Amino acid sequence: MSEKQEVMETRSSRRMMSRRVYVVVILVAVLSFMAQALIPASWESSTAETIVILTPVTRWAINIVAFVSFCILIWTAFKCRRWAAARVALELGLLAYPACLIVAFILNPAPWTICSTVAGPDHQTYRFLDSSVLYVKRMTIGRLEGDSLLYQRYYYPGMTDGDSLYSWASVIRPAGAEEQLGQLYCSTSGLIVGVRSSNQCYMTFDPSSGEFLGREVVEEVSPFILLGPADALQQTDIERIQSRIREGEPDRPGYPKEHHLRQGLDHPNPEVQRVAKQLLEEIQADTDQPQPPVANDL
Repeated sequence: MSEKQEVMETRSSRRMMSRRVYVVVILVAVLSFMAQALIPASWESSTAETIVILTPVTRWAINIVAFVSFCILIWTAFKCRRWAAARVALELGLLAYPACLIVAFILNPAPWTICSTVAGPDHQTYRFLDSSVLYVKRMTIGRLEGDSLLYQRYYYPGMTDGDSLYSWASVIRPAGAEEQLGQLYCSTSGLIVGVRSSNQCYMTFDPSSGEFLGREVVEEVSPFILLGPADALQQTDIERIQSRIREGEPDRPGYPKEHHLRQGLDHPNPEVQRVAKQLLEEIQADTDQPQPPVANDL
């Protein structure tokens, strides 16, 4: 075989290899873009009362492969000698990749996220699950039913929302509670209590009876539900309740119910007794304030 033929065969094999690599790059890019667009970060089934959330590893892998594919497509477009092949790579990178991000947002604009975790009295794992976008806020208490490398599956007993008009109850947390979105507590009576922010309780779940309290009914929750006989009280929560009382609107969410405060007078925690008495006195003082005279136009 002559030297010229060897050179020609070498070039031909290189071209064949380049074409194969090009085809593989295009296929991987298309598949990764489709995965990023069509595989949601979470989904729910109202009939089965389950929520499935992809693990961070799964989401990271899908996003990284899609982004790397985008970068390789752009690089391929500038390295390709044939304009037709370069154009396909360039258009796929500059058009398909942003499009898949837009489609992913449209199909799943408010994925479920895990905010906090607590162990229940039934030795099950419960988590505060939140789904929010703009002014649409949904939340639930999820019980972990399945955990794998790819996804986690939760059973949810009910859902509530944080939309206007708001519906929540003021609670006093144990001292040292963190100020974060989506707090979950297990009360001394075995209730799972969900606090969305500050001391605002939006939902509770009783594992023994399966009862879930959400919008409206949750406003009947006692402010002392989270406190045990020896717990110190979160001072900022007391101040928030006092501020609510001074606003003088008993029908608004977060205003403490008098019968709960009177029950607090018999609480085994002396600090709870003291605060219950103080709040009752403030409610009485607010009630006894003289009302402004009604104008008479006659």
